[in-house]
Amino acid sequence: MKIIKKKHIHRLILLLSIFFIASCELINPPEKTPSFVHIQAINLSTNVIEQGTNSSKITDAWVYVDEDIIGAFELPATIPILKTGYHKITIKPGIQLNGTAATRSIYPFYNPIELNIQLVEDQILDLGTLTTTYNNNTKFAWKEDFEQAGITIDPSSKSDTNIKKITDPNKVFEGNGSGIINLDNIKSIFEGISNVAYTLPNDGKSVFLELNFKTNNNIIIGLFINYAYNTVQHPVVQLNKTDKWTKIYINFTTIAARETTALNYKVFIGAIKDNDVDIAEILIDNIKLVHF
Repeated sequence: MKIIKKKHIHRLILLLSIFFIASCELINPPEKTPSFVHIQAINLSTNVIEQGTNSSKITDAWVYVDEDIIGAFELPATIPILKTGYHKITIKPGIQLNGTAATRSIYPFYNPIELNIQLVEDQILDLGTLTTTYNNNTKFAWKEDFEQAGITIDPSSKSDTNIKKITDPNKVFEGNGSGIINLDNIKSIFEGISNVAYTLPNDGKSVFLELNFKTNNNIIIGLFINYAYNTVQHPVVQLNKTDKWTKIYINFTTIAARETTALNYKVFIGAIKDNDVDIAEILIDNIKLVHF
């Protein structure tokens, strides 16, 4: 029988221990420490004459590194990235579709922001507030900012009141004017329709209505769809009461894509006085109908 010396046993134990530790590291490799990028907000810059207001409500940043998506992050956000060194980062502005927090999307009309940055492990690169612009292919089919003498919204036959221009600086959103609709027990119904019919793409290209609003009464926004022999009214979204001015992006893309026989469309804004308000005050500004 061969006798194994004690020192050999110790050496064997040491080798087995090293092998065991190495095996564990292969099975459970140490976690990498990420680098971080902080984005406070994303604003919009516009050519006011051609594109209208720079008012926006960009709620999210969709972040890509070297074309690989990292994720969508509600702003402000500190974003972990498992990379170091110099990389291309692309930030696509995101919105809440139809004002709903559960449905978030990249807004196709805003340009991505592209940066070449250096990522350092366990350090935060603060990008602060970024700025985007409209895509050059964006068509502004309709703009109503209530700054001109006339208003491009006409009351329908259902309406017993009208939309007016208000210049009270305590109520105007920006500029010199906003639109106002008042409803009471005598004049309790408003339905306003764009005074021009617009041709919209039906090939799946994006179509949105942007607007700012503040209201103590619910509002309905939708489309009149004009066919060769009839017209159909299609409500799209209800705007709920808010005591602060807010921006909404209303998605008309699906409707325009499926209505292949539609000739054109008119936008409508409708409201019936809610029972829990004595006098409804609906304020609207910066309407934009945009598509590619």
